[in-house]
Amino acid sequence: MIAIASIEKFSSQSKRWKLLESELAIPTYDAAYATVKSCIYIFGGCVSAKVGVYLKDIQCFDASTETCTKLLYSLPFTQCLGSACTDKNNVYVVNPNGKFVHINVNTKSLSVLYESKSAHLMSFATAFYKHSVFIMGGYDTSGDNYNVRRFDTRNKKITSAKEMKLPFTSKSNHLFGAVVSISRQFLDRPYVQPEDTATKRRQPQTSRTSVFP
Repeated sequence: MIAIASIEKFSSQSKRWKLLESELAIPTYDAAYATVKSCIYIFGGCVSAKVGVYLKDIQCFDASTETCTKLLYSLPFTQCLGSACTDKNNVYVVNPNGKFVHINVNTKSLSVLYESKSAHLMSFATAFYKHSVFIMGGYDTSGDNYNVRRFDTRNKKITSAKEMKLPFTSKSNHLFGAVVSISRQFLDRPYVQPEDTATKRRQPQTSRTSVFP
């Protein structure tokens, strides 16, 4: 694979892609990424097809100004084929070797929350929900992994989220996965969870989204 620096923008109105004049500060691929407000943060990634040529740099693309910069602070280790998720101004980066990093983009503070001694999971998706980072799917030395794990950011423990099951079959692509959050203002109509249907007559119906319905 070849690391590229180009950035493209898709217009939902024209249904077309546009190649922007701005580019990544460092060409990369297989990086972890997360969005906070108008900014897309790119964590690490690969710069060469050679094994081990990874980055620990953090790049920030501001969609409001369409500019990309390399941040002055970086990850404490190189990162590739990991995943990241957000909770307001907090970003959680999960490395395939089991390291969990917390970054506050406002204060620019960075800390390692947890280090696993046995994790070698790659190409998984992550999402933040109620003080926990959920690690979904991926693959390891034994093959595809369809488990969902929960990392509690308060007690720094990882447990199996047995109540959650991935809806994917073995035919789905395990190399790529993403979880996104949609703001209420972009919803076409109110969303009511199944458990709310019995009480919706007594309470005003409001727009809500949930990563885990």
